[in-house]
Amino acid sequence: MDGQRARVDLLLALALVKAHRAEHGTWPTTLPPLHPERAVLLPTALKLQPAEGDTLRLIPEAAGLQELALTATP
Repeated sequence: MDGQRARVDLLLALALVKAHRAEHGTWPTTLPPLHPERAVLLPTALKLQPAEGDTLRLIPEAAGLQELALTATP
């Protein structure tokens, strides 16, 4: 997996978790669906991890891409 693809996937995932937060008031535990009836399947495997305060970390699972991790804030 290349870094550019991972960055695009992270940005999409960030938008999805922020939309979920805005709608439900909480961070999701898994990546929310892009469409209600379809799961999001991104080429980059990501894990969502609660972080300090009220933030959420989106971390690529591939060891070589973890430096690209993003933090979502409310």
